[in-house]
Amino acid sequence: MDCDLLFYNGNIFSSSYRRFYHGFFAVRGSLIVRIGVGEPPESIHANEVVDLNNKFVIPGLIDVHMHIESSMLTPQAYAYEAVRHGVTTVVSEPHEIANVFGVRGIEAMMAAGKGAPIDIYYGIPSSVPSTNDTLETAGSEIDIPEVYELLKYDDIKCLGEVMNTRSVLTEPDGKTNRLIRAFHESAPHLPLEGHVPRIVGDDLAEYLLSGVDSDHTEHPLSELIERWLNGFCVQLQEKTVLPDVISYLKEYELYDNTCLVTDDVMADEMIEHGILDHVLRKSLKYGLDLKDAVYCCTYTPALRMHLLDRGEIRPGKLADFVILDNEETFEICKTYKKGNCLYSKGDLPVQSISTEAFPDDFKNSVKCSILYESDFTLHTDREGLVPIRAIKVDGVKTQTQEIEVVLEAKDGELFFEGSSVSQFVVIERHGKNGNIGRGLISGVTMKKGAVATTYSHDSHNLCVLGANKADMAAAANEVIGMHGGLAVVEDGKVIASAALPIAGILSEKTCYQFAEDISAVTKAMKERGYSHVDPIMSFCTLALPVSPQLKVTDFGYVDVNSQKIVPLEK
Repeated sequence: MDCDLLFYNGNIFSSSYRRFYHGFFAVRGSLIVRIGVGEPPESIHANEVVDLNNKFVIPGLIDVHMHIESSMLTPQAYAYEAVRHGVTTVVSEPHEIANVFGVRGIEAMMAAGKGAPIDIYYGIPSSVPSTNDTLETAGSEIDIPEVYELLKYDDIKCLGEVMNTRSVLTEPDGKTNRLIRAFHESAPHLPLEGHVPRIVGDDLAEYLLSGVDSDHTEHPLSELIERWLNGFCVQLQEKTVLPDVISYLKEYELYDNTCLVTDDVMADEMIEHGILDHVLRKSLKYGLDLKDAVYCCTYTPALRMHLLDRGEIRPGKLADFVILDNEETFEICKTYKKGNCLYSKGDLPVQSISTEAFPDDFKNSVKCSILYESDFTLHTDREGLVPIRAIKVDGVKTQTQEIEVVLEAKDGELFFEGSSVSQFVVIERHGKNGNIGRGLISGVTMKKGAVATTYSHDSHNLCVLGANKADMAAAANEVIGMHGGLAVVEDGKVIASAALPIAGILSEKTCYQFAEDISAVTKAMKERGYSHVDPIMSFCTLALPVSPQLKVTDFGYVDVNSQKIVPLEK
């Protein structure tokens, strides 16, 4: 047998046995063509022979629930960093850019990913907007005609996460259920991805009956057990990889129903901690065996997305594999994609990124006028002490709770400056209606200065959070001037900023360049009181009306459970 590459004297992962064996494998072109235990036979003739020196070899990592836009990088910039972490395939759900530019946004992402060093596939967003136009204003919409239009692309591998749980359960003929049925009828072989926070019992069963059968959201173990029992594909992201969860997963060997995924990872976190490799390492820390962790990052996700040409090291599969330098710490030595070595330990990151796939109007998408201090005044008809709804943010979760605070009102104005709360304002930025929604934030929030962004899940309107009106206006105007991004301001001075000129949500920089910017923003937010473990993600989800409990959109407060607008004053 002739081949291009022959690797021997290694510990090779077998997906069939879910074990490592000491042996060899051969590569011809882009495919694995031969494997075996022990020494390779003399019948194999290779152009290059590689002694693995007992190193461990696994299939390339496959991340089936993630959002490239969460890194705030272009697909190309993301991919060049991904190979350093052993990731060779991702399925990205592009509802972020779809909320700004609809199908055009998704097509631009697919075009921008062509020629990237890894395979980038996509899900069709099912929740654009995440709720409806009575609760939030998005830049565009995905409905049944758009689903049919996107299904013509081979890069589509699933229906993206169905986030409007209430619509699934209470509106049989509503948009969400109609869209689910249209997708399933047109592509019955493709999976439907879920987003199922908190629901249990009858509601969980009804959700599963819709055809959606995965969940990646945060849960206590009891709720995860119910999902496993009901046959969900449970997708464990970093914050759900916990000791009790891993112990249960091991005890009942639920590896065929479990994938490790990333969901949302920003550029600085990618560099400092990793991507899917970071989630895998955390699972090892809490007791998962390497063989089982690898299975949940390769074989199971490949089956989930019907990517049947990868996820294993055996004849006929793509030669996507990773050589580990240290199997205990999951330190990566080399990453191969289709038989080509894309990364060797110590390689410098690629420094040039093209953004030509994005049309010119994508770089002028923030349709907001200059704002003034007076635009951040809280008006009222009441006098004296007024009870107010507020959102309490804790230091770990992105989910919030509703509390009551009391503010002083005088001469038609509610005074929040100098109080225990910060003001949070959402300004419609797509040029549709100019809506402005307002709320108050308690807990781990800005104690001084202000922060603004156009990266705000999922409608990506302009969000401003601050301890005083003057800094809120300055932060908002800095972001508007950058055509999108994030900015932290104190005493009128810009402390840190990160430009996102592509659709107001993506950088034109490389991962390493942008990581410096976003790290500075994070540091500046923490120094001014936003002491969340992930302050940017916490801030960016304060406007997400499908994540419990109380959020703010350009319409004002949204009670997530009832999906109704509720007033600021009680």
